[in-house]
Amino acid sequence: MKPSEATVSTEQLRVSQSILLMMNAQGQMTAIGSMSQPPLTLTPAQWWLVGSLQAALPKEALLSRPSTFSREQLTEALDTLVEHSLVVPVEGAAVDSSRYLMGPGGFADITEHHRMLYDTVRVHAYRSALFRHAQGQVVLDVGTGTGLLAILAAKAGARHVYAIDESAIAEVALEMYAENGVADRITLFHGNSRDVELPERANVIVHELLNVDPFGENLLPAMQDATRRFLAPGGRLIPHRIEAMCVGVQMTEPVSSGQRMLREAENLDDFYGLSFRPVLQRLREAYDVAGPNFDLGGMNVPPGPPQTLLTKPCVLRDVRLDQDLTEAMDEAPVESVLEANAPGTLGGVALYFRAHMDEHTVLSTSPTAPATCWGFLVKEFRERVQVKAGDKVRIRSSLQRSHGHRFKVELA
Repeated sequence: MKPSEATVSTEQLRVSQSILLMMNAQGQMTAIGSMSQPPLTLTPAQWWLVGSLQAALPKEALLSRPSTFSREQLTEALDTLVEHSLVVPVEGAAVDSSRYLMGPGGFADITEHHRMLYDTVRVHAYRSALFRHAQGQVVLDVGTGTGLLAILAAKAGARHVYAIDESAIAEVALEMYAENGVADRITLFHGNSRDVELPERANVIVHELLNVDPFGENLLPAMQDATRRFLAPGGRLIPHRIEAMCVGVQMTEPVSSGQRMLREAENLDDFYGLSFRPVLQRLREAYDVAGPNFDLGGMNVPPGPPQTLLTKPCVLRDVRLDQDLTEAMDEAPVESVLEANAPGTLGGVALYFRAHMDEHTVLSTSPTAPATCWGFLVKEFRERVQVKAGDKVRIRSSLQRSHGHRFKVELA
């Protein structure tokens, strides 16, 4: 898409490059086109439209194709696909961001952006790298949010800054650019980065698509696309390398909501004098499929005192974002070894990342590093393991694709 201020034809439509089709637990086909929205369960008419847009078509030509659906049904289905950014203009004006609420939840939540802005550890890591590398360069900010990183790049002397964001928070970014006197050097594109076309390549791409589960915000496919289409030869990513790490933690009682629900459900019979066996069975089935954290994917531990750590740090993945990421996105499990350096009850791992901004600065969310807005994520094992210093425990990790790539970590 073109910059939001452009006025161009929106007739040619195509399926978003970011679309992910998945079957849900009920056997229904769902589509995800944006991290800012939940999956959309496709109706037969929507599924037909997605299949018909193997190549870009004018809207009228698409709606006029022979089908078993009425024009009214297809028009309504198409409007919904466009609203969810699953179908986008080949060359169009701004994505309608009104559906990305500024209230609680989602990437337009101003309170979430406040947490990130108030994280001085995070901001100073990005600032130091930008002031070393942005001067005189064309810079691209992928996922600009409130616009801070784009502003820092401009203040660092960038020749021009392009910024991309798909949610309504981009409206705040535009105001921030003007407020800080850099609006003339920043061009905002409103949409998903994989559906955007830039007028020139960038020498520096800065991004903050990091999640407490390191690759949970579709960082890998976004950077695979950005380096291929946007990065100039010899260009730089900030950060350019992500180490997904873990460290074994002490646990005696269940802390995940998954295990807690199983224990609670076992008491329901006594509470009410009834049999809740079907409910307990369904919970156990969900637990068997997804593990202890089946409802949340892990326990997010906010910044605060560190957990009791029992092992040395362990690298799960070491990914150079400026290289081909096909292998990094492979869902095949990888085995690693936790080496205990203290006695205790090993019940899971704290998952965190080390983001290499450049050769000088590393941003870490380790339980022992200065606290950040992310905190870290505890992935609980099904069983407990008693360890003493020097013991080695094999673990298995895999990246599972759903709404982003999320780690599953278990005992091997």
